[in-house]
Order: sequence, then structure tokens, then C-alpha cells
Amino acid sequence: MLTVGWKAGKQVRQSFTGATKEDVRELMNRAIVQRQDGILPPVSTLTVANFLDRWMQHKAGEVRRTSLQSYRGIVENQLKLVLGRERLDKLKPRHIDHLQKHIQAKKLSHRTLEHAHTLLHGALNHAVRLELLPRNVAETVKLPRRSTPRSEMKVWTAAQVGVFLEHAQPHRLYALFYLALSTGMRRGELMALRWENTDLEQGFIRVKQSLVELKEGLQITEPKTRASKRLIPLAADAVDVLRSHRVRQAQERAQVGTKWQEHDLVCPTSIGTYLDSANLTRAFQQLSKVAGVPVIRLHDMRHTHASLLALRGVTPKVIADRLGHTNVGFTMQVYTHLYDEQRREAAPNLAELIQPK
Repeated sequence: MLTVGWKAGKQVRQSFTGATKEDVRELMNRAIVQRQDGILPPVSTLTVANFLDRWMQHKAGEVRRTSLQSYRGIVENQLKLVLGRERLDKLKPRHIDHLQKHIQAKKLSHRTLEHAHTLLHGALNHAVRLELLPRNVAETVKLPRRSTPRSEMKVWTAAQVGVFLEHAQPHRLYALFYLALSTGMRRGELMALRWENTDLEQGFIRVKQSLVELKEGLQITEPKTRASKRLIPLAADAVDVLRSHRVRQAQERAQVGTKWQEHDLVCPTSIGTYLDSANLTRAFQQLSKVAGVPVIRLHDMRHTHASLLALRGVTPKVIADRLGHTNVGFTMQVYTHLYDEQRREAAPNLAELIQPK
């Protein structure tokens, strides 16, 4: 037994077990060092909330700030709310089952349920690595199945794209919408795109930055994966749109005079600053309604780009490169339905295959 702390004026004792005396002695020495360094409170008093706070500090050095913000929302609003007071070493599968039922009772999305389970599983894996737990109890609890199937991806047809662009042509953000449909770039990538990263002579765009919205405000970051940093070739029509857009932008700059704030952005506000995503979405939806095409998400223009390429027979590898996907398998998984017709066409006629030439 080892005294690892004090509670209400009484010693908190912790026992250690191992295959040999040397194993037990090593565990005791490690516990003493951890207590002295203030790494963790005694295991016997460590709550799930305490540990999750420590785990979030650990993750802060590993993940992007946008991811950390997403983690924090799930940890605070779901994990700590339901499991926070439980002792970490007393956590059981029934507690995790209770967490899942709590999320379902609040009628939150299945994606939230998946995210909560994934984060808890990762946190408990970290506890196992620190030898605070003998096993990860989250591994024994399965996620409930979706009560409703995933919603079908919404994309425009080629004809609807043409109708939308025709109505959007007079709008000052026409070039942004055109690029979204012709390159498949993400919203944040479009909002952060600078003229210095476009080459209209050679006809390509370098995707090097993305605009993200955090609680503390807008922030320019690097794309989320290595594959997201990419070179996107432009067709002649997209180059022409950008040339015309640059002329229009110069006229806007001249009109506002000293109010213009230069950030070298391809698609800024009317005074040169970063666009607000809510305003951009509002403008896009209004144009869609005026054009009489289905109102889809701004992100669905990215899916529309991929679908148009797939229907033209462009290979998944090329589509993955344009979209900045890390691997082509993910592209095939997301857009598997687009290749159904190609699979049917590829189905061999056995009689033709075995017929001698």
C-alpha cells in the first residue's frame, strides 16, 4: 500500500499488484513520481471530468484548433455532463450505455453519437497507456445503428449548373461560385484564396490556406491534410472568369477608395476583407431560389463538381487529387453511387469473353 494523497484529513491509500515484486515496486515508484510532478491526482480520486481535462490539454498539442474546438464541445456538453462525476477507475460499460441513451433522448444526430463514442474511446485509450486503467471499457460497447439511413447526397445536374451560373453572372461573387463548381474547392479554401496563389498565364490555382471560424474569430490556417495542399489546373473558361473578375475587383477598389483593405484576396467583401460565411451562404441560397434550381448547401457544389467529373468518366484518382482527398478509397466511398452505371457497363458478357477471336 502507498499513500498517494489526502482527502478530508485522511490518507488516501492505493494498492498495486504485479506478477513479481519488481513489477509492483516499478508501479509504486512511477506513482510516486507522478504525484510529485503533479501529473495526475491519485487514481482513487480521479474523476472522468478531471481526466478529460488533462486529456484535452494533451490533445491541444496534437490536433488543429478547429478540431480541438469540436472536441471541447462534445467533451463539455456530453461526456462530462453525463460521466464527469464518475470515478475513472470505476467506469463500466453500463455508464457508456447510459451516455448513448442520453444523447439519443436529446434527439441529437447519430453523427454526434459517433463523435462522442470516438472521443471517449480515444481518451480511455490514453488512460490505458498511462496505466491508469487496465482496459478500455468503451471497446465492449457497440454503437447503436442509425434509426434513419444517411440522407442522399444532393447535387445539381449539368443543366441546373448552367441555369444557376446564368442567373449568378451579374453577382459580385460570381467568380467564387464558378470556382466552387469548376474546381471542387472547399468553402474555407475559396474564402482564403489569394491572387498570389493563382497563375492565370499557366492556368492553375495553388491551394495553400483555408479560412476557419473559431470562437475567438476568423483564422487563416493550412489545409487540414497534406493532400489538401494541392495544385488545381484550370480550364480556359475558369481562367476567363477570373480575368474578368479581377477587372471588376479593380473597379470596386477604385470606387471605395481609402475604405479598401488590401489582403490580396480573390473573393473578398466589397472593401477587401474576408467574407462572412453566413452572408456567403445567404447570397448563394437567394441566387439558387431566383434561378429556380434546388437549394443545396454551399458544400454541395463541391459534390456537384465531383459528380459531373464522374459522369464524364473521370477516374476516381483524378477526382481525389482535385478534391484534396488523402486516398482514393475515401473518394470511392463518398461517391460510390456515381460509379454504379460504370460498374453495370463493365459487367462482362461471359459468352463474349469465351468466344474465340
